Amino acid sequence: MSALHAAVPDWSLSVVSHGHLQSIGRLLGDCRRLLDPQRFEILLTLNRPEAVPPDLAWGGALHVLRNERPQGFASNHNAALGRARGRWVAALDPDLRLHSDPFAQLAPALADAELGIVAPCVVHPDGRIADHARRVPGPLRLLRRHLWVAAPGYGHGLNAPLDCDWVAGLFMAMRRQTFERLGGFDTRYRLYCEDVDLCLRSWNQGLRVQVIPTDPVLHPPRRQTLRRPRHFIWHSRGLLRLWRGEAYRRFESRAP
Repeated sequence: MSALHAAVPDWSLSVVSHGHLQSIGRLLGDCRRLLDPQRFEILLTLNRPEAVPPDLAWGGALHVLRNERPQGFASNHNAALGRARGRWVAALDPDLRLHSDPFAQLAPALADAELGIVAPCVVHPDGRIADHARRVPGPLRLLRRHLWVAAPGYGHGLNAPLDCDWVAGLFMAMRRQTFERLGGFDTRYRLYCEDVDLCLRSWNQGLRVQVIPTDPVLHPPRRQTLRRPRHFIWHSRGLLRLWRGEAYRRFESRAP
């Protein structure tokens, strides 16, 4: 792994492996091809014991954090981004693929002091728009969503920033100062809804959440809630915690 660079990077990227080193290797390959290594550091958390391949590198600063025991989404990204040195930070899913540099378009957006959290355009490998920018999942809205599947909130023709209640944790970018101001992710969530909670807390502090027009980032669809009982349990608990929480109550009580 490369040594700590003397220069302070512009971006700190956090990615967590739960046995995803093969996927992360492909993502790092994209980073080698597209990103200036002097401007980025990558914080890779191994959430379970894995042998790191000797060729897992990308040319820039790569810092590997190893957990003694598995941690949740919030704890992993909080620990990694707590070490971040970049002006901007991003939590990334290990299955992401980059075909262009989305950070070049996200960084100028984050110059807006009224903007808290941003995400790029995201599509599935077959070209479908990913359902990653949504309304807050209130009980009635969630029921309607499962009875009548709603289309994503934008199409391929997105040509202006789009405000949304929350963006999924597969790609969330913000100023490091904003992440610190919000207190990071809430570690009481096990796996689901910590991204919703962080976005609602951003809105509650007057910081908007947006999808930014970028060249699409690729992400394969995953519906673990529907496939694995424990994920359904974690998701249900996350929703109950969200609905009982202060961030949700404050957001829902805001004037339209």
